[in-house]
Amino acid sequence: MHISKPHWEGDLLVVNAVNPTAGLFSGDAIRCTVTVETGAGLLLTAPSAQRAHRMPEGEALLEQHFRVQDGGWLEVWPELFIPQGGSRCRQRTRIEADAGGELLYFEMLAPGRVASGEVFLFESLDWEMDIFHGGERAAREKFSLSPGDGSLHALRALYPAAYYGSCFAIGRAFFEDETLQETTAALNTPDATLGCSRLSRGGCVVKVLARTGPDLRKALRSARSLFHAAAGRREPAFRRV
Repeated sequence: MHISKPHWEGDLLVVNAVNPTAGLFSGDAIRCTVTVETGAGLLLTAPSAQRAHRMPEGEALLEQHFRVQDGGWLEVWPELFIPQGGSRCRQRTRIEADAGGELLYFEMLAPGRVASGEVFLFESLDWEMDIFHGGERAAREKFSLSPGDGSLHALRALYPAAYYGSCFAIGRAFFEDETLQETTAALNTPDATLGCSRLSRGGCVVKVLARTGPDLRKALRSARSLFHAAAGRREPAFRRV
């Protein structure tokens, strides 16, 4: 992994991290552990998409652990994940926020190399995430996608080559703001469908299905602006060069 020179935005650090190789291959494993301490702020992002290549056998593994202490702020915006034809990937994510910690965690998933006519031709994606707020579970998400078992029907219901995105917003401000569902619904367009739900505790989640990659990015950027406003924070730039 290559980590850029961090940029100080005045209230948080902006760090771009990227896999400088061609992408993920069978047997690759990337493990990322990030802790934001009390009073600190971090925007962890990437300057380009992550690709997973064909894997005749085996799989690639991504493991992530994010921890935010009281009074800390973390935003994770990793850019698009592109599972190419024949790829197999597992991702395991654990997020822990103290009662006074705040976090925005974004994900963006492409159906494949759409411009090359490759749509939902990966072998399998196995995603699992656990989120804790104040020591108690706020959310658990698990899904397995494979073209051969019917698991892609929901993704294809609105758009033949749907792009999927989500944002988990963890913190008291996101849980207590009762206007977020209404303002998020106002972002819906014919090319991007959004829904917002409050978690059992500690925050809310936005899910997006979009017609194209730019449509997905635009929808999530709009949701991002809403969440920064709800938290009373200035929306930072990604600082990519």
